[in-house]
Amino acid sequence: MVAALAGVVIPLIAAGALPWQSVVAVTLAIWVVGSHVQDLVLRVRGGQRPGLAYWGMFVAHTGFAVSLVGVAMTVA
Repeated sequence: MVAALAGVVIPLIAAGALPWQSVVAVTLAIWVVGSHVQDLVLRVRGGQRPGLAYWGMFVAHTGFAVSLVGVAMTVA
């Protein structure tokens, strides 16, 4: 999966069709959301019920990631 994605993204960056800054921003956004989803799954499987503070953190970080993608794709 990573190799296929790199095979598409690297030529676009080399050709100048996709700025490298946008790729970095989207990668960071995917990392933030992915790590929070993984943490949520581990908490629920472990029998813990996430509290309101945890949900607030989850929504805030997801919102940051969405805004990061929005800015990166608008500038691109």
